[in-house]
Amino acid sequence: TPGQYDVELVLQSDVPAVQLAGLRYLGSLNDVSTIPTLIDRLSAGEQIATVAQQALAGMPREAVGPALLKALDRKEIRGPVINVLKELRYYEAIDSLIVIAADADPAVYGPALDGLRGIADPDETDLPRLVALLCETPPGTHRDEVERTIVIVCDKLPADADRAQGVLQALGKADMARMMTCLPLLGRLGGEQAWQTIQPYLNSRDQTQREAGIRALCNWPTA
Repeated sequence: TPGQYDVELVLQSDVPAVQLAGLRYLGSLNDVSTIPTLIDRLSAGEQIATVAQQALAGMPREAVGPALLKALDRKEIRGPVINVLKELRYYEAIDSLIVIAADADPAVYGPALDGLRGIADPDETDLPRLVALLCETPPGTHRDEVERTIVIVCDKLPADADRAQGVLQALGKADMARMMTCLPLLGRLGGEQAWQTIQPYLNSRDQTQREAGIRALCNWPTA
């Protein structure tokens, strides 16, 4: 239509203020047919990308969610896409974000973990997926960030809840390697169940187990 044609001309303007005005107008339409155009604008300058994010976040979830998931493949706009998914708390994105969060590059896994912190819940569906990610992550900064992600997700529990309970349930009958990986996380979470799990390792004759128990104790959240 002539109106749509005029908006396209505005969006192609060399004047940023004109582009912003056109983009705000496009977002105000709340028209799902504009979703591809708005997603494309996520690679523009900061102001334009911010307006595009706000417009996408106001779209119907059933229309914008699948389009955003598909856009996760576009590395140049992945960060803004994750921001919108996080604002929408689009749970269907969790599996895709976990795959991205397994990447060794901090520039890749950082935004994905941030998205998971906002979207995931401390329940029997999300925690096992996060614990599995932790167990697949090599020691170092990456694993520390995954641990921090799980702690932030568990912080969504009520104040009087035992934050380690869901993680322990996700571990189930974990083998020794998985338990060694998760002991420092249990220390970060604290609580009675974590303490009962950690205690035997503090006195273990096995040096690796004993050191894992000590790391867990050093991570304890309270005095």
